[in-house]
Amino acid sequence: MHQSTVNLPQVPEYPEVKIDTGNDSEQWSNSLGAKAKDDSQSFVSVRTATSIGESIYASTILALEDDRRRSQQINDQQWVLQRKKIGLPRKSVRTSEALLETERNKMSTIMFIESHFNRKECHRYVQGNNKINPSQCFCGGEISSHGPEVRNKFAGLRSRAPREADIQEESEDEDSNSIDGNHTDTSSITELLTKAENKSGRTRKIKFVDERRGVGGENEVKATDKTVEIRSTAGSRWDANTALKELSTNAYGYITFEGRNTKPASYIRIADNSTMKSVIDLMVHHWDILTPRPHLVLSIVGGAKNFQMDGRKKEAFKTGLISAARSTHAWIMSGGTNTGSMKLVGEAVTEGQFLVNQGSELTLGLKALGVCSWGYIHANETLINQSSSEFNQVHYNANVKIKRHVNPPLSPDHTHFLLVDDGYRNSYIGSGGIGSFISRLEKRLMEPPPTGLGIPVITLLLEGGSDAINEVRDNLNEGQPCVIIEGSGRAADILGYAYRNAVKNKTTGSYSFPTNHQKKVEALVMEHYSDRLMGPDGEQKKTKILSWIEECIRFGDLITIYDIRTEKDLDKKILSALLKGDLNIKQQMYLAMIWDRVDIAEERFFLNQKVSWDESEVDDIMTQALLMQRTNFIEVLTLNGFSFSRYLTVERLRLLYNEGASQHRHLTEQIESLVGPCPYIHLRHIHKLLKYVMKSHRLSQYQNDRPNYNGVDTVDKNNLARFENPFMELYIWSVLCFKEKLLDFFWTKSDQPLVTVIVGASIYSALIKLYTNQQLKVKKVNNLMDKYIGVANKLTKIAYEKDREKAIDLVYVRFNRFGERSLINLGYIGNLRAFIANEVCQEYVNQSWRRGISKLSVRTAFTAIFIPPLVFTSLVKFLKLGDDGGELTLAQKLFVFYRAPLVKYIEHCISYSCFLLLYTYVAMFDFEWEYQKTEIVLYVWFLILILDELREFLIQPSSSPARKLRDYSTSVWNKFDVLIYTVAVFSLILKNFSNTFQVARALFAFNAAFLYTRLFRVYHANWSLGPKLVIFHRMLPELMIFMVLLLIFILGYGTASQALINPGKEFELSNLSELLNGILYLPYWQMYGELNLDKITVTNRSVCHTESFCEDMHFYNYVTPVLLAVYLIVANVMLLNLLIAIFTSVFEEVQENSKEVWKWEMYRLVEEFDQKPGLTPPLVILEDLWKLGKGIWKKTCRKKRENLDEYMKSTLEALQLFEKDCLNEYLNEQDNDDRFKLENQILGLEERLQRLSERIEVVGMTEDISIRGKENHQTDGGKNSARFSEVLDRMDSLEETMAQIHSTSSRYLEGINRLEALIIDSGISGIKNKKN
Repeated sequence: MHQSTVNLPQVPEYPEVKIDTGNDSEQWSNSLGAKAKDDSQSFVSVRTATSIGESIYASTILALEDDRRRSQQINDQQWVLQRKKIGLPRKSVRTSEALLETERNKMSTIMFIESHFNRKECHRYVQGNNKINPSQCFCGGEISSHGPEVRNKFAGLRSRAPREADIQEESEDEDSNSIDGNHTDTSSITELLTKAENKSGRTRKIKFVDERRGVGGENEVKATDKTVEIRSTAGSRWDANTALKELSTNAYGYITFEGRNTKPASYIRIADNSTMKSVIDLMVHHWDILTPRPHLVLSIVGGAKNFQMDGRKKEAFKTGLISAARSTHAWIMSGGTNTGSMKLVGEAVTEGQFLVNQGSELTLGLKALGVCSWGYIHANETLINQSSSEFNQVHYNANVKIKRHVNPPLSPDHTHFLLVDDGYRNSYIGSGGIGSFISRLEKRLMEPPPTGLGIPVITLLLEGGSDAINEVRDNLNEGQPCVIIEGSGRAADILGYAYRNAVKNKTTGSYSFPTNHQKKVEALVMEHYSDRLMGPDGEQKKTKILSWIEECIRFGDLITIYDIRTEKDLDKKILSALLKGDLNIKQQMYLAMIWDRVDIAEERFFLNQKVSWDESEVDDIMTQALLMQRTNFIEVLTLNGFSFSRYLTVERLRLLYNEGASQHRHLTEQIESLVGPCPYIHLRHIHKLLKYVMKSHRLSQYQNDRPNYNGVDTVDKNNLARFENPFMELYIWSVLCFKEKLLDFFWTKSDQPLVTVIVGASIYSALIKLYTNQQLKVKKVNNLMDKYIGVANKLTKIAYEKDREKAIDLVYVRFNRFGERSLINLGYIGNLRAFIANEVCQEYVNQSWRRGISKLSVRTAFTAIFIPPLVFTSLVKFLKLGDDGGELTLAQKLFVFYRAPLVKYIEHCISYSCFLLLYTYVAMFDFEWEYQKTEIVLYVWFLILILDELREFLIQPSSSPARKLRDYSTSVWNKFDVLIYTVAVFSLILKNFSNTFQVARALFAFNAAFLYTRLFRVYHANWSLGPKLVIFHRMLPELMIFMVLLLIFILGYGTASQALINPGKEFELSNLSELLNGILYLPYWQMYGELNLDKITVTNRSVCHTESFCEDMHFYNYVTPVLLAVYLIVANVMLLNLLIAIFTSVFEEVQENSKEVWKWEMYRLVEEFDQKPGLTPPLVILEDLWKLGKGIWKKTCRKKRENLDEYMKSTLEALQLFEKDCLNEYLNEQDNDDRFKLENQILGLEERLQRLSERIEVVGMTEDISIRGKENHQTDGGKNSARFSEVLDRMDSLEETMAQIHSTSSRYLEGINRLEALIIDSGISGIKNKKN
C-alpha cells in the first residue's frame, strides 16, 4: 500500500448523541477528552450521527466515556458498615437522599409505564372453532380468562358464531400459522360441531343460517334429534376491533428464575401497537440497557419446538455467536421462550456472559432480549402485578416439560423480556401483531439518532419453518443483512441451497436461480414442509413459499452463508454480513476496527486493489487504533506502507496524551502533582514528568509545546514538528497511558530498543509509588516492570554471547535526551536492580572500577599509592588511550592511575583510617575544656568532609534542590554521614557552654561509635563481605520488632518484681533512676544471665498496718524467684529462639537476592568514587579550588569545544545495527519458544483433530454415509461404512482423552498420524467403490 494512495474514513465529528423521547431529549454522553470546555475540540468527539456506521462508532466512543466516568467512591455497603462500626448515626443525609432518589426513580418508572403502555383484553366471549379445545374463544382464551363481567354474562351459554378470520388449529411449529391462512367458510363450524358430538353417538340436524346470504345448507350426521340453529348476524360476529379493548398494563417487574443464580430479568407486558418511542425510552432510560453500549443487534429467526442440533454444530454456533456478541457488545434478540433455537441462544448467552463494572454496581455485559407473545407463554398469570405501586417480583419456574399444544415457558437465560400483547391467547402468531412489533422495533433500532439508536440489526436464520423464510424476506426488503446457518435444517438449508446456485445479473445486480435448480428447491420445500402442504390449498401454499424464496434471493448482496458443517468463525461471517449493509467503505473500515477484526479488514480492504485511501484518513484510523489498542490493525497498516515518522507530530502526540489521560486518570493526577491544575495536557507537562522520573530530559518538541497563557490563538509552528524516533515516543505514551497491548509492538520497532525498555521499566518503577493503596495495580505495574527488565537482560545476554566488546559498548552509550547518561546509569536512576546485576552491566562495573587500566590488583594499587614508580612496571597495564590512539605517556599514566575509582577508594580508606585514629585520640585524650591542636585539626577535617558531602549533594542528577535531596537520601550511607556530621556540630556547639559540656563529651563519644560503624562502607567492595552487609541491614528491622516484643515482658516482669521487693515505697523524682533501673535494666541483664539474685531478695522485716495486722515481707522471697523463672523461660528461651528463627528466615530469603543487592551497591560505590576528586580529604580542598577555576575558564575564556560526536558517529551507527541484530535474534527465539510450548502444541493437535473431523464429513458425504443413513449398511458400500464407523468411534475416543493431553501428548500425536492415514485410505477406497 503506497502512502500516497492511503485513504481511510475521517472520524465523524459529533459532540453528543441524543434520543428523542417525547417533549424533551436526554443527552447520553458528552465528547470524550480531558480538555476544558474553552479549549479546542478533541479529536474523538461524538455528534449526532447521520448513518448507521457513524452511530456505531459514536457508540464505541461513548462507551469509553462511560468507562471513564465510573464512580470511584466508596461503595454503599462499606459506607454503611463503617459508620455502623464507628457508631455514627444510622440515619444520614446520604442514606435519606439515596433512598428518596431510589423511590423517586421507581415511581417515575411506574408512572412512565402506566402512562405509556397498555395491554389488550378480550371483552366478548364467543366460542371459536378450535378443534383441540372447543371452549376457547375466537381470541384463543378460555372463558375464565375474560374477566368476571364476561364470565357472568356468558355463563352456561353455548352459542357460537363465525368470525372474520377463524383461528385454525395450532401446528407443531407455531411459525406455520400464517401459511395455512384463516378460513371464512361456514362449513368449518359444521365440521367442528360434528366432531364435538361424535362421541355421544347421537344424530343431530345442524342447520346453519346466515342472514346475509340466506340458508347455508343442511347436513345429516350422527346426532340427536335435536336441531341446533346458529344465527350469525353482522352484529353478533366476533370482531377483534370491538372485542379487544386496551387497558393500562398490569404486568411489569423482575423475574427470578428458579434454580438460577443470575441477575433477575426485567419484563413488561405491552400492547402490540405501542409506540417505538416509548419502548426505546423504557429500554434506554429505565432499564439502562445501553451499558455497555451495543454496536450490533443479532435477531435470531429459527425453529422453535422441533429444532435440534448435534453437539459439534451446537458448540460451533454458540462459540461464534458469543464471539461476535462480545466483540461488539451486541444485543441478542429472540423469541424468548425456552424452546428450540431460543433455548440454544440462551445457553450461549449464559456461557459467554460477563460483567461490566459501574463503580459500586455490576451489570451484565451481554443483553438477551426476548420478544414474545404474552398470550403464548406458560404461567403468564403469575407475572401480573399484585400492586400497581410496586414492581412485581416473580419467582418463575422455567423447567417445564415441553408438550404439544402447551404454551412454552420463558427462557431463564434472557436478561430482558418484552411481552407483546395483541389480545390473542395460546397462539404465537395471533393476529400477526408480534411480527409487526418486532419489525417496527428493529427498524427503530437501526434508525440513526435522534429518532433511533443507530444500531444495525443482522438476522440470523437458524433452521426455521416456512414463516422464517417470510420473515427473512421482510427483513431483506428493509435492507437488513442476513446470515443463513446452512446445515442447521429446513428453512436455512433451503435458502442456503438457493443462494449458492443463484446467478447474479451483472446488469441489474439482482440474483435469480436457474430453472434446473428450481425443481431441487421445490423438492426441498416438499421434503421439509410436507405436513403443511396437504389439502386442497397445498399447491397454493407451496407457490407462496417458492415466491418468498425467489424474493429473498433477489437480495443476494445482503445474504451471507455460513455452513456450520464445514466452516469455522461464525463471528467473522456475522461481522462480514453487517458490512454488506448500506455502509460505505470508510464506515466499514471503522466497524472492522471497532470489532478488532483485522482479518475482515485485510480481506475487504487491504487485499482489494480497488480500494484507495488518503493519508489524512489513514492517520485518523491510526489514531483510533492507538486509542483502542488495536495492535493487529497497527501492524497491518504498517505492513501496507504506513509511516509513523510522517504521522507522529507534536499536535497528534498531544492529542493522544489527552485522550489517553481521559481513560487513565492517574496520569492527570501525577502531572497535576508536579505542575498544579492541568485541564489540558501539553507535551511540556509530559517533559516535566519524564524529568521527574529520569532526573533529566531534553527534547525540544516537548519543551516548546507549552500552554498559551496570553489567550491569543496563534498557529504554533511546533505543532507540525516530528520526532526522530516516533516509536519510542509512542512507547512512552503507551506506558504512561497504560496501553499495555501496544508496548511490545513499539519497543520492537524502536531504533533504540534497549534504552526504550529501560525507560519504560524506570517509569513503571516510579508509578509503583503512585498506586500504594491499590495492591492489584501495584502487582500489575510491578509485573510489567519485571517483564521489561527481563527483556533488557535477555537482549544484553544475546549481545554478550555474540560479541562481548560490543555488548559492553551498548552499556557505555550516552543519550543526549536523558542528560548524557549511559544505559546502566538510566537503569540505576530507575532503581532497576535486576538490570544492574546482569553480566554485561557487571562487566561495565568492573571496567569502571579500574577506569583506563586493564590490569591492577588491590595490593599493587595500595603499594603504588606510596611508591608511584610501580605504576610504570608490568604490575600495572593501561588501556591504549594515548592522544594518538596508542600508549599513554608517563605523566598520563600517573594521572589515569590516580583517577581510577579503585585507587581513589583505597586512598579514601587510608584517609578515613587516619581521620578515625585522630578522632579516637581526641576522644580519649584531648577532649578538654580548652581547644587542643589535635582537636582543631580534627574540626578542620570535619569541615572539609562536610564540604565534600555538599559537593556530592550538588552533583545529584535531579535539577531542583528538593529532588536532589531525595536522590541524595536514597543511600543509607549518605543518611549516616548526615547523622555523624550533625552530632559533631552539636557536640562542638555544646562544648562551649559549661552547663552542657558533659553532654558534648557524651555526644562526641557516641559519634566515635558511629564513625567506626561507617567503616562498614569499606566492606562493600568485597565480594564476600558485601552481601553479608545486605543481610545485616535487612535484619535490623526484624531486630527492632523483637525489641518491641521483648519490652512488654521486661516491663511486666520488672513492675511485678519491684512491687514485691519494695512495697510501700514513696515516689520521688530523685529515686526515678533507681526505679527505672529496677524495672528496665535489671530484667534486661537477667535475660542474658546476669541474674543479680541478691537484688530480688526482700528484706526480712514486717510492716504493721494495724495493731492486729502485720505484713511479713519475707514471704515474697518465695514469689519473686517464681516470677524470674517464668520471665527467663519466656524471654530467654522462647523470644530469643524466635529471634534466631526470624534471622534464619530473613537470611534464607535475602541470601537469594543479596548478590543482586550487593551488585547494585557496588555500582553505586563505583559511581560515587568515579565522581570523587583524585585527592582525598583533607587535600581534596585543593582539587576543588582547581576545578572551580577550570569551570570559570570554560565559561569565560574557552573559545571552542571539540565536537566528538562526529568522531563517534560511525561507531554508534555500527552499535545501532548490532543492537537491531540482537533484537531480531531475540524475536526469533521468542517465536521458537512460543512454537514449542506445550499449550501451542495442544492447540495444534486440536486443530488437526478438527480438520480430521471435517475430512470425515467429506468422506462420509462422498460415500453417502451419514447418521440418517446408517440403516443402509447392507448395501454394496456396507464394508466401507463399517470401516467409517470404526473411524468415528476412534475419533470419539480421541476426544475423550483430550483432557489428559499434557501427560500423553506424544502417544496422542502418533495416534492422530495413524488415524489420518486410515481416514485417507478409507476415503480413497470409498471413492473407488463408489466408482465401481
